[in-house]
Amino acid sequence: MRALLGRWFVENAALKMVSLILAVTLFILVSGEKETERSLRVGVAYVRPEERVLVTEVPDSVEVWVRGPWTRIKRLDPAGVDPIVVDLTKHNDGDVRFDAADIRLPAGLEVTSIRPSSIRVQFEHQKTVPVVPELVGAPPDGFIVEKVVAEPATIGLRGPQNTIDGIADVRTLPMSVVGKRAPFRQEVALVPLGRDLMTDVDTVVIDVQVVEEVRTRTLSNVNVTVKPPAGAPRSTASALAIDPTSVDIVLRGGAAAMREVEPKKIAAVIELQIEDLAPGATRSATVLINGTPPGVAIEVHPREISVSMPAPGSKVENKP
Repeated sequence: MRALLGRWFVENAALKMVSLILAVTLFILVSGEKETERSLRVGVAYVRPEERVLVTEVPDSVEVWVRGPWTRIKRLDPAGVDPIVVDLTKHNDGDVRFDAADIRLPAGLEVTSIRPSSIRVQFEHQKTVPVVPELVGAPPDGFIVEKVVAEPATIGLRGPQNTIDGIADVRTLPMSVVGKRAPFRQEVALVPLGRDLMTDVDTVVIDVQVVEEVRTRTLSNVNVTVKPPAGAPRSTASALAIDPTSVDIVLRGGAAAMREVEPKKIAAVIELQIEDLAPGATRSATVLINGTPPGVAIEVHPREISVSMPAPGSKVENKP
């Protein structure tokens, strides 16, 4: 038996050795050409636009799955794979897909998938909106808020377009005007808009013009009184003809001054001149108003009325 085995290994030893080498080589070749997959991290480089600011976070690498012969896959060094270059200057807000063609691999290898396959990007947009002061309460009776001015009157917003498009104005935190009787200025913060939006300033100065309320009162059909000139008897005035005999008086002033108005004390008066008593004399006389408190402006309608002294024997008619 031993002799048989010896002859089997010894006889044609060279040929058998060659066959063994060929078999091992063939096995290695066949095994090496068997396709397999593996994953590796590939960096991502971004070309960012100079005129826009990216407000979303983007990954600095992605997971790439590669398929190819086992021997090539085994020799693949992730450090030797160039980063994927994404040119954001060519994109607006939305999804950006990674292209397998942008990944350079050694010959014989191909990309089967990229995870994530895309990313969503949003850029910072700018918008100018007005500042709206938010007032609460009211001044005391007789005072009003005449005007409210914000400094600055407008501010700039920065943020994602889908968020910034819905903003029409920016309001301030509430500011009380209770008890205010005079103009005042106050620095006040803006209402927070959320972490996605930024403003040029955080506070503004509000100039509030609190003034006394202007009130108006009309006294209608106030009879006109004729005042004779000095030294002339009052009876002479009764011969005069005036047209019209009554006027409307419009009073305007602050609330405090208007509260002092007493209609019964207000009179419409024409002061006669000596020349007005001459028979046949006619002129337009200005109506004067007496009895109004200080701080009240006066309008008279009509401001002037006709005064005439009839000739002897003429009939006097005073028109209302």
